[in-house]
Amino acid sequence: MKKPNFVDGEAWFGNNAKDTDKLILIVSGKNDRFGSQYSAQISALALARFNNCIYRFTRFKGDKHSAIASEFCGLKSDDDDDISREPEIRYQRHCDKAQGNDIDKYFTDTIINEIRDLYFSTWKPDYIDCDIAIHIRRGDVGCIDNWGKKNRDGTPYRHWLQRYDDNNFYIRVINFLRNKYDKNYKIVIFSQGKKSEFQEIIDLNDLNINFHLDGDWRIAHYSLVRAPIMVCSISEFAWTAGLLSEGIVYRNERMFRKPLRSWKKLEI
Repeated sequence: MKKPNFVDGEAWFGNNAKDTDKLILIVSGKNDRFGSQYSAQISALALARFNNCIYRFTRFKGDKHSAIASEFCGLKSDDDDDISREPEIRYQRHCDKAQGNDIDKYFTDTIINEIRDLYFSTWKPDYIDCDIAIHIRRGDVGCIDNWGKKNRDGTPYRHWLQRYDDNNFYIRVINFLRNKYDKNYKIVIFSQGKKSEFQEIIDLNDLNINFHLDGDWRIAHYSLVRAPIMVCSISEFAWTAGLLSEGIVYRNERMFRKPLRSWKKLEI
């Protein structure tokens, strides 16, 4: 079979495929945390649906929560997947095409509803009730590299620093939301770390702001999904929650995965 036009050259392994075969598409090379692996899998599902391919789910790997995450997301291989065949289309990390500038072409309402139905088909924890959920990426972001890597000027390299927004950025976000919505709306900030690391936000003395730090990541993700208003960070954990949300979603302009057209801009 000739390589289809929609397949990147390095992803094509279909030299033995028959013209009558429905091609099998897979993403199999990710081994990091839930958000990144989930994002990769739904990019494969969206690309498969758009091009009438069979989607084969790859269980998460590489993280201590991988088995739990594989069940939590609800994804599964298509019923017509022929497990005796090797996939003809194999992406190692992401189907970037599905999450690029034409994202709304691939992530249609139909596809999003399918992903959402699969997500809700498996067990979910009790979520944290709020009016506005804000995800702040911390944890590995901005941390000094454990391997002693240095910048060119000899200073310690900080991991994923380009995906870091400081507390003052989120103060502007909160002020924007307070001016736009009811000032008594309950805001919950979902992040990692110690509460003292968010001192500038604490100093606002806003009694309707609470924190959910560390803890069970499933509660954080599901709470973001269920929130009536959600603010994304530069994180695929937040991006996937935004995709599943049926509420109002605010994008981060520096996100490396393209936002859906319906997502709103933070006017800060």
